[in-house]
Amino acid sequence: MVRSLLAADLVELEPNLNHSDLSALVGARLLAEVLAVWA
Repeated sequence: MVRSLLAADLVELEPNLNHSDLSALVGARLLAEVLAVWA
């Protein structure tokens, strides 16, 4: 949950990213978290 909040903060801090780049960034972070949990 904390990492999700940090990701939301990152979204607020990077308004210059377009939607596709932002989606890719958030998706990559979520994927990394899931892999870390299951590893």
